[in-house]
Amino acid sequence: MKFEIPSKYNALTLREIFQSLHLPKKDLHNLNMSKEITLNGEAATLMTKVQTGDIAYIPTPEEKSNYVPSYRFAQIYFEDDDIAIVMKPKGVKTHPNDLKESNTLMNHVIYTIKSDYVEPIHRLDQETVGLLIVAKNPLMKKILDRMLEENEINRIYKANVHSLLPIKPQTIDKPIGKDKFHSNRRRVSPTGQRAITHILSSKMVKEGVL
Repeated sequence: MKFEIPSKYNALTLREIFQSLHLPKKDLHNLNMSKEITLNGEAATLMTKVQTGDIAYIPTPEEKSNYVPSYRFAQIYFEDDDIAIVMKPKGVKTHPNDLKESNTLMNHVIYTIKSDYVEPIHRLDQETVGLLIVAKNPLMKKILDRMLEENEINRIYKANVHSLLPIKPQTIDKPIGKDKFHSNRRRVSPTGQRAITHILSSKMVKEGVL
């Protein structure tokens, strides 16, 4: 994993940077023991201080995803060495429920990107259309997973609601868990994970409220 040091990390050590990105201690230890960290092409350690514009290289574990290539192309909106932003079409599942499935978005992604490792950071329901973040190495997945947990990644949805009246801007702060009656659904549950939804605005359209 290679990246340029932005100004906000100037004069920090690589350890401090990765700690701020929520990388687990075990991974920090493995990085230090690898002896493969470089800064501007020179050998470095996690205690090396960086400057704005430096180029850091961090080795990533060699892991492979188990998705079967679908031989169908995914629509890629952005891609670099570490992440991809892909469009999930309506009617397509985000990922397979068993290894034999081959017609989900992740099956299309692993065929299109030609990478051994591709894993979604979040998911979208089968009937939902939208952009999905995909990690291309295990370290980036851990960083993005933690960012999602810490609400450092925001997701914005548009939805048509069948209603005769406009819906006022509001915030819904209720935990969401699995629906015991429908395995592929989630619902408000006292034992679920905290979920905050901000309804920003709405307007009346022919089908209801947008």
